[in-house]
Amino acid sequence: MDRISQLPNSIMHQILFRLPAQDAVRMSFLSTTWKSLWNSLPVSEFNFCMESEDGLDQKRKRSEEESVTSVDESLRVLHEHEDQKRIVHFRLTGTLHKKEQASDIDRWIKLVIKHYVQEALKQEGMRFSCLKELSLSLVDLNGLTNELLSRCPSVENLKFRACINIKDVQLCGFSKLKNVDLDTTTRVHSYKIEASNLQTLRYCYRTWKCYPLDLEAINCSNLKELIMETPSGEISLQYIETLLLKFPFLEKINLSVSYITELKILSHQLKALTLNFQDDTMIKKISIETPNLVSYKHAGQELQPSFSLNSMKLEEVDLTLEPRSDIGTSWFLQLLEYLGKFTPKQGLVLKFFTPPQL
Repeated sequence: MDRISQLPNSIMHQILFRLPAQDAVRMSFLSTTWKSLWNSLPVSEFNFCMESEDGLDQKRKRSEEESVTSVDESLRVLHEHEDQKRIVHFRLTGTLHKKEQASDIDRWIKLVIKHYVQEALKQEGMRFSCLKELSLSLVDLNGLTNELLSRCPSVENLKFRACINIKDVQLCGFSKLKNVDLDTTTRVHSYKIEASNLQTLRYCYRTWKCYPLDLEAINCSNLKELIMETPSGEISLQYIETLLLKFPFLEKINLSVSYITELKILSHQLKALTLNFQDDTMIKKISIETPNLVSYKHAGQELQPSFSLNSMKLEEVDLTLEPRSDIGTSWFLQLLEYLGKFTPKQGLVLKFFTPPQL
């Protein structure tokens, strides 16, 4: 006897509501009772992962076909109950191995949009008016970045990872935007970000000749965290000074440091600082005047001859060192002198990697 089916409808509703979409659909096929309950649910949450396992092509092909079938079956209920169903969350993750799969995704997106913001769509056209998070990886945007963004007026979290043909990014008037992650291996020819509520900005440009963030193109006065990974980007003392003045509320900074002989950071707001020194760095002097700094992280090959850090609230220090030469007595003496400049309250983490022995 199916004792679960004898439970009150309110409890069985909760069971279906908390199940993943694929499992809830399977449950609805068990009996007419479960099917009726599933069809009566006013909202649905769909989460799918189309990642296929590594292995033979035939095995991967079968996995991809099963994924497509699973999504189709789960969304089929929307066709059957258009007046009752509303999707609250729809998440699809995976990698496209064939261009033909794009048509399946287009079909699913159109169906989801129809049942997500149906009333708004009638007035505004094809817009993702309620979309909160947009994350794209390894996508050829074909210069249509701004057209895509214009259809997502309520986006809060935006992420581009290793996308190509971004060309131009205009993020102006996005009042709800909180986090932007722009990670690219090709140059973004122009960009402008004006978002008063932006909290976190990550800018990563991984090419042999990269450029630091164009500060004139960024107007985000309330920015709290900045991550700038530009391994070969040239920054100067004036650049750092301008950066700190432009973003007065910065609490966390993560910088790649290269082509500079002296670094000075002065900030009363800063609480966490991460400095990644590149292989070709020529820096000799570092001065950090941050009375409220809590966390300091340093990664690089060498210890700077002149280093000072002023903070009464420092709690943790993390040092990662990869010396280019053999480690000997003089190196350890220099390290001890360097460590004496820190007095963290919680402790110090030291990691170092020796060069391979030939």
